[in-house]
Amino acid sequence: MNLKHGALICSVLALLFTSACGSEPEQKQGTTINKPVKLDIQFSTTPSPVPAGQEVQLNSQIAQNGTPVTNAEVALEVWREGDTAEQHEIVPATKSADGQYVAKKSFAKAGLHHVTVHVTTPDIHQMPTFDFQVQ
Repeated sequence: MNLKHGALICSVLALLFTSACGSEPEQKQGTTINKPVKLDIQFSTTPSPVPAGQEVQLNSQIAQNGTPVTNAEVALEVWREGDTAEQHEIVPATKSADGQYVAKKSFAKAGLHHVTVHVTTPDIHQMPTFDFQVQ
């Protein structure tokens, strides 16, 4: 094989690969591809505002298309403003009612805190972050 043939083969292969990357996936007739519908995730604390040094309830309400999600795995990643990533704490939540997931925790220090609600269902994973005050 000479240099011209090698360059031609490389050009054809490159054209095939780049055209394949930009094309839409083929759909077979009668086949529907459903994308997961985004979850509606709400967060609250009981009581609110959160008193320092007292155990409180961290509440997550999860729905999809207005229907409570009952098959989710939920974990709360909690940290105080200014903490390093190593100081984040993961608190597992348990299902308390349809679409309701609860965890309990106490907070030693007052200030702004953050929680990322990690929600995993068979179809989707979402992790919105919320803020709350500890007094």
